[in-house]
Amino acid sequence: MWHIMNKLPTKVGPALASDKKFIQKLKSAVYSDHLTQTEFVERWNDVIVEYKLESNPWLTEMFNKRNEWIPAYFSDIEMAGLLRTTSRSESSNSFFQHFHEGGHTLVEFYSSFESAMDKQRLKNAQDDKRSDQIPFTDTSMSIEVDAFKLYTLELYYLVREEIKAACYHTSMPDITRDNEHRYFKVKDDLLHDKIFEVSVRLSDNYVQCNCKFFFQRGYLCKHAFAALHQCGVKKIPREFVKPRWTKNALKRHSFLGSSQVDALFEKRDKKKLKRTRAWFEFHNCMNHAEEDEEKLDSFIRGLQTIASSITKDSDNNMDQGNAERVDKFIGPIPDTEISVQIPHVSRNKGSGSRIKSSREIAIEAGKRRTCSRCKLAAGHNARSCPLNKECT
Repeated sequence: MWHIMNKLPTKVGPALASDKKFIQKLKSAVYSDHLTQTEFVERWNDVIVEYKLESNPWLTEMFNKRNEWIPAYFSDIEMAGLLRTTSRSESSNSFFQHFHEGGHTLVEFYSSFESAMDKQRLKNAQDDKRSDQIPFTDTSMSIEVDAFKLYTLELYYLVREEIKAACYHTSMPDITRDNEHRYFKVKDDLLHDKIFEVSVRLSDNYVQCNCKFFFQRGYLCKHAFAALHQCGVKKIPREFVKPRWTKNALKRHSFLGSSQVDALFEKRDKKKLKRTRAWFEFHNCMNHAEEDEEKLDSFIRGLQTIASSITKDSDNNMDQGNAERVDKFIGPIPDTEISVQIPHVSRNKGSGSRIKSSREIAIEAGKRRTCSRCKLAAGHNARSCPLNKECT
């Protein structure tokens, strides 16, 4: 949808593309979330006639393709949270480029990737903690309290704006009913007193609004909240709550919160899944306890009780468990008896008695070398004989 504004200067001329009134009127016809198909055609034709663009081939072509890019033609299709592939990749690139550079080695890249993941985990934990905070309600409607209990903090702020608008900026000039439904005509002050038609099914409070806001954003509009409040509904109908934006979205994930997927896994995978669930429940309890000393004490006592029951059962099977682990590592012990003989002992290098030199043997025997000059066994030779010094 954005491409039409980018091509305006080349398709309709720079002068007309710089006209702020023309741009504003064209945007109001194209990008409005509450226009029907008939209203879009009327606004588009008004702009074309006013600025004499009937002969513009590009605008004529775009109008003929209106069912492929105008939001009014997609109002019945669920597009809440829809992202283009390029938007998702650009967002990821923008995040990771702060952690690594193009010349990094594989080891450096892995370290940078772990740092990026740690930051995301920290931000996710901080967002979960912020979502548990209790904000001040802006209206007296009980449905706002239910919205806070369901949605994350960011989504709650968006839903709260719709609830506030339902309370302060809507009125109902006409209300009718039959055996199964109540029908409302809701006048929206923020949209120039435009009238919207809302129906509420009395059996299960299923609400429908012709603005199709829920299909575009994923949460109810102010007209639906006004009709539900008029019917005395205290909670948001759960079929209009997207699980991806709730506080327990991670817990309800199929691999963590659901017990119905166990049949799809093998025995080893089931054990791994249950350990993951146990860790999740542990961290979830810690997050709820936070800094409350009483909750922490109660949590510790519960852990000690569980630990005592687990260790009591595990001590009885300790020997059996060790034997099973040994069997898995080296294999089970064979039934046949194996006789192992004592191996032959080999002498290591340097062991035993050492062969002594003739000098060591002579010294140990107390013998002295006889000098050939003085003929004395004084332990010196002719070169080192003291008579040499006397002669000099």
